[in-house]
Amino acid sequence: MVRRATSSEQHYVCLAVVLSGKDRSLTVSTKEELLQTYSDESSEEASFYEILPCCARFRCGELIAEGQWHHLVLVMSKGMLKNSMATLYLDGQLISTVKLHYIHSAPGGSGSTNPPVVSTVYGYIGTPPAQRQLSNLVWRLGPSHFLEEVLPATSVAAIFELGPNYVGSFQAVYLPCKDTKMEVAPATPVALVPEEKVSFSLYGLSVSTLTVAKIRKAYNKLDSKAIAKQLAVSSHENATPVKLIHNAAGHLNGPARSVGAAVIGYLGVRSFVPKPVATNLQYVGGAAAILGLVAMASDVEGLYAAVKALVCVVKSDPLASKEMERINGYQLLAMLLKKKRSLLNSHILHLTFSLVGTVDSGHETSIIPNSTAFQDLLCDFEVWLHAPYELHLSLFEHFNELLTESSEAAKNAKLLREFQLIPRLLLTLRDTSLSQPTVAAISNVLSLLLQGFPNPYDLLRFGQFISSTLPTFAVCEKFVVMEINNEEKIDGGNDDDFSGLLSASLILLRNRLLDNLLKLLFTTKEKCTVNVQACEELVRTLGFDWLLMFMEEHLHSTTVTVALRILVVLLSNQPILNRFREGLSGGGWLDQTDSVLTNKIGTVLGFNVGRSAGGRSTVREINKDACHFPGFPVLQTLLPKHTNVPELYFLLMALFLQQPVTELPDSLQVHFDLDSIWTFIFGMPASSGALVGSIHSVCTEAAFLLLAMLRSMLNLPWQSEEEGSWLREYPVTLMQFFRYLYHNVPDLAPMWHSPEFLCALAATVFPFNIRPYSEMVSDLDDEASSPTEEFKAFAGDTGMNRSQSEYCNVGSKTSLTNHPAKKYVFDFMRVLIMDNMCMTPASKQTPIIDMLLEASPDRSTRTQQKEFQSSILDGVMEHLLAADVLLGEDASLPLSTGGSYQILVNNVFYFTQRVVDKLWQGMFSKDSKLVVDFIVQLIGQSKRRSQGLSLDTIYHCLNRTVLYQLCRPHKTVAQQVALLDALRVLTVNRNLVLGPGNHDQDFVACLAHCFICLHSGSSVEGFGLEAEARMTTWHIMMPAENETDSTHSHDVSEAFPSAGRQLLLKAVNRVWTELMHSKRQMLEDIFKVSLPCNDRGHVDISTARPALEEPALKSWQNHLVVRARSKATLYEGNFTSTDSKGSNVVLQRASSTNVRSQEGKLGLITGLSLRTPFKKRTARG
Repeated sequence: MVRRATSSEQHYVCLAVVLSGKDRSLTVSTKEELLQTYSDESSEEASFYEILPCCARFRCGELIAEGQWHHLVLVMSKGMLKNSMATLYLDGQLISTVKLHYIHSAPGGSGSTNPPVVSTVYGYIGTPPAQRQLSNLVWRLGPSHFLEEVLPATSVAAIFELGPNYVGSFQAVYLPCKDTKMEVAPATPVALVPEEKVSFSLYGLSVSTLTVAKIRKAYNKLDSKAIAKQLAVSSHENATPVKLIHNAAGHLNGPARSVGAAVIGYLGVRSFVPKPVATNLQYVGGAAAILGLVAMASDVEGLYAAVKALVCVVKSDPLASKEMERINGYQLLAMLLKKKRSLLNSHILHLTFSLVGTVDSGHETSIIPNSTAFQDLLCDFEVWLHAPYELHLSLFEHFNELLTESSEAAKNAKLLREFQLIPRLLLTLRDTSLSQPTVAAISNVLSLLLQGFPNPYDLLRFGQFISSTLPTFAVCEKFVVMEINNEEKIDGGNDDDFSGLLSASLILLRNRLLDNLLKLLFTTKEKCTVNVQACEELVRTLGFDWLLMFMEEHLHSTTVTVALRILVVLLSNQPILNRFREGLSGGGWLDQTDSVLTNKIGTVLGFNVGRSAGGRSTVREINKDACHFPGFPVLQTLLPKHTNVPELYFLLMALFLQQPVTELPDSLQVHFDLDSIWTFIFGMPASSGALVGSIHSVCTEAAFLLLAMLRSMLNLPWQSEEEGSWLREYPVTLMQFFRYLYHNVPDLAPMWHSPEFLCALAATVFPFNIRPYSEMVSDLDDEASSPTEEFKAFAGDTGMNRSQSEYCNVGSKTSLTNHPAKKYVFDFMRVLIMDNMCMTPASKQTPIIDMLLEASPDRSTRTQQKEFQSSILDGVMEHLLAADVLLGEDASLPLSTGGSYQILVNNVFYFTQRVVDKLWQGMFSKDSKLVVDFIVQLIGQSKRRSQGLSLDTIYHCLNRTVLYQLCRPHKTVAQQVALLDALRVLTVNRNLVLGPGNHDQDFVACLAHCFICLHSGSSVEGFGLEAEARMTTWHIMMPAENETDSTHSHDVSEAFPSAGRQLLLKAVNRVWTELMHSKRQMLEDIFKVSLPCNDRGHVDISTARPALEEPALKSWQNHLVVRARSKATLYEGNFTSTDSKGSNVVLQRASSTNVRSQEGKLGLITGLSLRTPFKKRTARG
């Protein structure tokens, strides 16, 4: 600061503020010196007559750094009573306060005797021209103010808070509010300094280029003259430009002020307005110019630098960001990066993240900031898919971070769904060149976006994509080996159409997406709680038929396993289970497929480019009825084709017992046995002995599915399998599972006795026959007499598909399965029958023996039914005899809990009746002698117990068996031998058959009729039975009453050898003698005749024949009629069940009976009806 007195031309420096470049200290001097002799190296020592120093040094070297702007405030206060002080503030903070002599009031200092009158005062900011010299110091000056006011520390801090962009005179300042928690009224502007105290304010924004003449004209003569003197030009100069910085406070009230400041010394000095680079770029093209740099980049470094520049400009300048949106700059950038895909690297990808604003997703506190850039750059997968270093993997992992680690993950997921990211990701998955880690990353993003199924359309697209990975039926995936390394890329071929591919990568993709779908059905990652709402949405959007598609025969076992896991989770909800049973909720996955069906996809600009070669469009419609089949019958056709997959059994067992499924056991480490099953379902092995708690609800259809798979295994070729193979072991394990449940879980008792379960259990031992049912019925009237002839029509059938020819037996096998596990099935059925005998009287409900005997599956042959019923009856008979069942406490058969001995006895007698019924029906293939021996032993056990049991029923069974043996044909040698053996057994057991305990008069009369027929030789073809009973109908034939004896007296000498005839006559005479010895009086009383005796007192059969033949025939006929009526009354209850294939089978207790009388002829027809009524026939005598 320099002032000049009017009396002299001396210029005195009255105030100097010097920033030293040597020690970076700030020196303030108020010592008055001549300008010509002024030096910066002033001394801090005071004059001897001065009390206060005139020079002060502020040490602030450590606070001043090069290349940084600082805010400097120097406050000097003049003291009247107190000392004068100088205070320095740097960046709003107090540095130091020192005592300093104030500026002298008169030029020349206080020592002057005649203080001159001040004429002019001026100042320099910078180095005065007289002291100018070369220096390394480069400095810049910001806004400068000169205030005639002592500022307190609070005002200094407020000025600093205003920042470098403030332009003004501190007359309307908004003070910042320190307490942000308090809600205060809007701030009002305040004046930090009175306006008359502001001397001048200089800003680089207010600069004018004038001349000295213009300054003189615009302002005043003195100012122009002083400026001209400093510039060393004439005061009338009108050519030399002068930069004048105007005084920003010149308009304020108060005393006169300076006009401003003139810039002198143009060398090294310039006036400028600082602006960011991004702002200056707007004058040369803005963001479009930077995009031009990106387009011109030819190497990695150049591309990185161009993208880096673009990111810096867009991030720092809002105008540039708006311009990018206006010119669709992000799309242009994506196009340029796509063209330069080979130059991309991870650094450029991260720059793109920064440009979008999601580079730090873990600490992002808001949603995706720039949705336009995100959509155009990151959602355009073509830019990154085939770039080097698998940049797409980093991109998908970044999506995953946005959806998991961001604080606004839910909002980000909503935005990504709005960006149609799910369809884009699904289209990306069609690229078969993707590595497995990339596929895993994409599937994880899809799983996060589909969480909770917020949009049904996205779920529909997801389901349709998974279904597109299914191969055609001509492609079998069962033999694809899945042992691969997840890090390795599997080459799945170059074909974009998934329908014809057979590759492990496609199967892995399908399984991964299905597994993600499974995880979405739970509320937590631990799979503890099922999300019922998600299950409902899945069923409503896609349908059950969509899920069943993944269990087809030709699909890989891993796909079937995952699909069944999803189904088991869905069926854990009871309403969904009911809809699955009824076949509801199907066909949803076929929605929005009209464009495919009507070939609209092949239409471009109105022209149909999708026509076939013939020029006709293919018209297709969806049959919605085919999507609404009941679920469990469909499963019964699908799952038996995957019997080698152990995981399916675990899942079906869990579904059966309604237990939650978390994780499946590893099939490579866990053996499929009872312990592993129990550990999987209940968390403890079966061998531990711990009792299972009560099971409140079960899904019985799952048990039927297990039995259907058991049937499939029992009919597979097992002979070539090694010991311990799955085909030998799995059926045994399944039967152990059912046996264990039967003995340890009492809540399941109703299921074991249900007709549906018994039908499914019985069907397991039957082979699969594909014989059409209509042709089986038509064979009732043709001449085919054997099962082999019945199947001749199908021997050359080539219309079967692969599954039928693999699992069905045509012609070559008409008997039951011969699998070793068949024994376990029959043992279980025997256990069910025996326990039922002890518990429930046969008169109260249908016994299990009846339901099992008639539980033949659809399309089974008579030969198979005969073998099945014979095996059941024979097994129970052997068990009853081995256990001495009628000995009561001495029997080795323990009664079940709640059982009764009297009920057991009655049921054993009822079982014996059923054995004899089946014997008469021709369905018991064993020797009838076994039945006689069984009945005889039962009678013996009953007599040993000696508790007054009524044996009429068991004697009646014995009588019927004897009559059956005698009325059989004896045309062949084998038949003759059987008849002779029956007569021998009758002789041996004559005390039982003909003893006083057997007092059935009807039996004695019928026995006499049989002996007369045998003796006369008229019964070579048998009587009362049709010789060749076929299919499901057998006939008891009777001679008509009006037929003459000549009908029975024809010559049979040609068919019956004389030797055999003599043996038969001898045996008949022997038994006749025993009959006459025991029952002669009863016969005479029955028929009201007197039988003549011969010389030895015996009644000869030849002499008794005329008297007994006709009444005995009537008794035989009446016996058959009474038996038919009693059966019709006893077995009139029919019930319908379901066999293992889901088809209806009509079971009839014992056999339905139809007796018809026509023209005096009686016929008894019994049998098993499969869906259609019996065909009535006239009996042939």
